[in-house]
Amino acid sequence: MKPARKQIDDKEYKALLAQKNSAPVAGAVYNIWHHKWRGGKREEVRREHAKYRCKVERDAGETRGSNNPESYFCIYFAQGMCAQGPECACWHRIPIIEDTEETTIDCFGRDKFSEFREDMGGVGAFSVDSKTLYVGRIKITEDMEDIVRRHFGEWGDIENGMLNYSNFIIPYTNLEFKVLRDKGVAFVTYYTRSSAEFAKEAMTNQSLDHDEILNVRWATEDPNPRVGTSHKRKTDHASRQVLESTLPAEFTRPILEVDEDGFQNSEMRTKRTRAEAAERDRHPGGMDPYQAYHYQQQQLVEQGVGYQLGPDGQYYYVDGAAATATQEEGTGAGIVSQQALETLARLAGTVGVGRKVREEGKEDGGKKVTGLVLADYGSSDEE
Repeated sequence: MKPARKQIDDKEYKALLAQKNSAPVAGAVYNIWHHKWRGGKREEVRREHAKYRCKVERDAGETRGSNNPESYFCIYFAQGMCAQGPECACWHRIPIIEDTEETTIDCFGRDKFSEFREDMGGVGAFSVDSKTLYVGRIKITEDMEDIVRRHFGEWGDIENGMLNYSNFIIPYTNLEFKVLRDKGVAFVTYYTRSSAEFAKEAMTNQSLDHDEILNVRWATEDPNPRVGTSHKRKTDHASRQVLESTLPAEFTRPILEVDEDGFQNSEMRTKRTRAEAAERDRHPGGMDPYQAYHYQQQQLVEQGVGYQLGPDGQYYYVDGAAATATQEEGTGAGIVSQQALETLARLAGTVGVGRKVREEGKEDGGKKVTGLVLADYGSSDEE
C-alpha cells in the first residue's frame, strides 16, 4: 500500500487552527460540550465554502496508525487538510464493513451525546443509530440525482447494494437516497453509521458540480412505520450474517438450505410441507373437489363400473370385475353378450317348469303344490 499523502503543509495547517480557535466576536465563550461559541454580539453567520476537499483515491494510504486496531479515522483527512501524511497516528482511509463501531464514540474518536443538537449538527447522538444524512442547498438541475449519487457514493459502503471491502474505491451505482427535486434536498443513507459520520465531515460546506455550499446534517427519524420495519429487518440480517460467519459449517448448513420464498426457519418450512401434503390427500392430483368428482366418475365409466343399460331397456348396476368377465366370456360380435342370453334362457325355462307343475296339480285333484317355484300368474282367461 502506498504511503498517505500530505494534504497541506505544516505552516498552512497552523494558520487554520489559529483561525478556528479564535473567538468570532467579543464576549463569546467556547462551549466544550457542544464545541461551539456561545454568547457575545450576535451577527449573521455567513457560510463559507470549504477550502479543501479529500480525494480518497489520491490521498488515502499507509500511516503509522494503519496497523493499530485501537486507532480512529483522521478527521483532518476527511476534511482534506491533514498535514502529517504517513506520520499520522490515525487511519487515512474510508470506513469499511469490517470496522468496529462504538456506541458512544464516533468514527473519529469524539464522544457522542444522548440527544441530537437542535440544528441536527455535530457528532450526533448515541441513542439513535442514524445512518441517514440530510443534504440541503443543492442546485436544482435535471441530473440532480446522478450528481448526488456520484459525490456521496465515494465515502462508504452502500446500503441496498453490493458491499465492497476495498480500502479506497467504493462503487456508487446503488446508493440509497431520496431526492426532493423541488426543494433541492436529498436524504442519503449509508450501510454503516461510520460511513455516514465520515461523509458528513467530508461533505460539509462542500459543493457538487456547481458553486452551491451544501448544508449537511443528521436526518430526523422517518415517521413511516414501514421504513422502521425495513431498517430493523436489515439490521437483524446483518447481525445474523456476522454470527453465522463465526459458527462451524455444520451449524450454518441448515440455514443455507432454507427456501428463498420467505420461510426463514425450518419450523415454518415443515409446517408448509405438512399443509401441502394434506391438501394433496384431500384433492388428488391437485384438483378442486368438483374436478376430482368428475375425474372419479370418468374413471368408473372407463372401468365399466356403474349403472348401464340392459337388454330389456332397464338400467342395472354392473361391477367392474363382472363387466370384464362378461366381455371375456361373450362372443364379442353381438350387442348382447352370451352370458346375458343364457340368463334369459334360464329364466324362460324356470317359467315353463312352473306352468307344468301347476297343470299337474290340477290333475291331482287340486292338491296344493309347495316348494320354491317361480309363480306364473298367467292371464284371467285361464281361471
